[in-house]
Amino acid sequence: MLSILDAATQSLTADPQLANIQNLQDLALSMKDLKPNNITFVTIPWYPSGDGATILASKKKGAPIWDAIANDTPWPPSGGTGEALLKVQPEMIRVNVLNGTATKGMAKKVAKQLSDQGFRIGDVGNADTSTVTTTTAQYDPRWDVSAKTLIAATDAAGEPIKKSGQTMTLIIGSDFTAVTPVEITDLAEDRTANINTGDENFCAQ
Repeated sequence: MLSILDAATQSLTADPQLANIQNLQDLALSMKDLKPNNITFVTIPWYPSGDGATILASKKKGAPIWDAIANDTPWPPSGGTGEALLKVQPEMIRVNVLNGTATKGMAKKVAKQLSDQGFRIGDVGNADTSTVTTTTAQYDPRWDVSAKTLIAATDAAGEPIKKSGQTMTLIIGSDFTAVTPVEITDLAEDRTANINTGDENFCAQ
């Protein structure tokens, strides 16, 4: 590690506190237990410069990000429930709704609630059993970011199922109460400021 840090300090201009090999080693060791899903990658909001070849950083849109870095606060900020902000609008998510309870008509009722919130509804019917206790959202891991929106709206447990496709399946359990509105922030919607955690970012795969 010391040889790598030595090469780095000779090749880069850094803050005086980081130009010390021991300080860099302490910093590196302090992050040894850091998990990829606790690291946030974000593209600074930008706009075309007008020359067709370059872009410029948006000072107004980027200000909250720089403030978070300067004040050592998490980014993106958490929502009212303490959960990370959601990124995918319900209109982009297709859901099959299955009733896993003995209460008749639950699938249609929940499908209507989901539709009212913008979700696209697929098949509506009964699950293989009527004794499901925990409402579960089944999804393909390739669409796990979208699944977070469905899980937040239904307070469901997530169940990743490989190769299940883009359409998700909500199995209603006896613990289900109601579909609640979800909030997608302007920044999360802004494609010039794409937000990903380390386990979602290509370079971390």
